[in-house]
Amino acid sequence: MDLQAVKLSPFLPAGKIYFKTKLFCHNFTLYNLATRDVTCYWFSEDQNNQLQASTFTSCIIDFLEKNCLTPDKFPIIIYSDGCDFQNRNNILSNAISNFSIKQQIFVYQKYLELGHTQMECDSVHSTIERKLRHREIYLPSDYASVTKESRLNPTLYDVQILDYNFFKNFSDSKFHRYSSIRPGEKTNDPVVNDIKCMKYIPNGEIQVKSNYDSDYIDLPVRPKILDPINHYPQLLKSQCKIKREKWNHLQDLKSVLPKDTHSFYDNLLFD
Repeated sequence: MDLQAVKLSPFLPAGKIYFKTKLFCHNFTLYNLATRDVTCYWFSEDQNNQLQASTFTSCIIDFLEKNCLTPDKFPIIIYSDGCDFQNRNNILSNAISNFSIKQQIFVYQKYLELGHTQMECDSVHSTIERKLRHREIYLPSDYASVTKESRLNPTLYDVQILDYNFFKNFSDSKFHRYSSIRPGEKTNDPVVNDIKCMKYIPNGEIQVKSNYDSDYIDLPVRPKILDPINHYPQLLKSQCKIKREKWNHLQDLKSVLPKDTHSFYDNLLFD
């Protein structure tokens, strides 16, 4: 799983567009190695302007629930880089632990070495980038359309266009069994960034490795006893506001956009 480089809407070859601020668009991609199925979660800053742990955790848990459960309850292995706010943090770990408890399934999370590995998501993003060449983007939803066209075999990419209602708030400590996922307690002990692998056990325990060839060890923090959590609160209560300057720039850009796209930019909220 990985986040694609930020995209802009609109995106056109017109010269005047380069000097205007545009809407940020994001694609968080998850790739199922077993089936080669791909899900791309697209959202723009008017729906969620918070690139924080709960944003990505919402996508990850949704993907696990919809794509990774089998009748035999085979263990799930998650591969990612070590980006803290996306993949290696207490918020995500508590959410995955809750998923493990609810589904009574083991989950393993493994972090790839920076600069030494390439994820399949990188290939997905490269494929999308090639499809985007010489394409004009009028609306954020156009990125979703291009993504769907980017692969034909073995299946099309599954594209989810997210609005603010999709995102849940996993950050409240009352939902956390573990207050910390740091493997050590003292000065010079391992810290969160040293974690190489995590093991989520259906009884609610989390174990970690600080070295790939070492054994899993229990976290030093004793977990709270909580019932499985079935519902998390909303992260956002409404559509997000953009800066007024950006809204003004987007209004100026309507002169090079098709008329049927103007209402989208007119209806954006701004400070």
